[in-house]
Amino acid sequence: MSISIKDFKTTEADKYGEAFGLIGLIPGTTAYQYMNDEHCFTIGYTDEMNEDGSWVCQIDEMEDGCIGGCEACWDGKTPQEALENACVECVSVQTMREEGNCEDAVNVMAGNAYEMLHDGGYPDTDEDWTQYGRMQATSTAIVKKCCHNYGFEWEPYQICDAD
Repeated sequence: MSISIKDFKTTEADKYGEAFGLIGLIPGTTAYQYMNDEHCFTIGYTDEMNEDGSWVCQIDEMEDGCIGGCEACWDGKTPQEALENACVECVSVQTMREEGNCEDAVNVMAGNAYEMLHDGGYPDTDEDWTQYGRMQATSTAIVKKCCHNYGFEWEPYQICDAD
């Protein structure tokens, strides 16, 4: 089953800017939450990530029906973009530990993040490929910024010679 924003429970951030355990939200804005056996995804609107405001998604681990520690927190222009970006961040550390170069890290990271939202599935439709492309762009930004911490340096993709 794919995870979609339409599947999330919603509520309004209270006058203190709290909803579903997220704090620092803009009071009165909609907040979203979705839980499965592995993760709790919580999204809200805040001006704490940047002064213009943005949607932020926090992903917490789930164990035996209880919310555990935060695995990722990332922002985006829409709730969907924040969700996608947080999924990429969620898989980024493990991916960069396992992959030894930029191209593999970007592709594996985007693929693993896409699979988080689509129960292990692969892109099939134009809409799926568009979403995968957005996740690959976020993966590229993370790898470019952080790869040196994992023993490799940023290299743009190389086009192989046909010879």
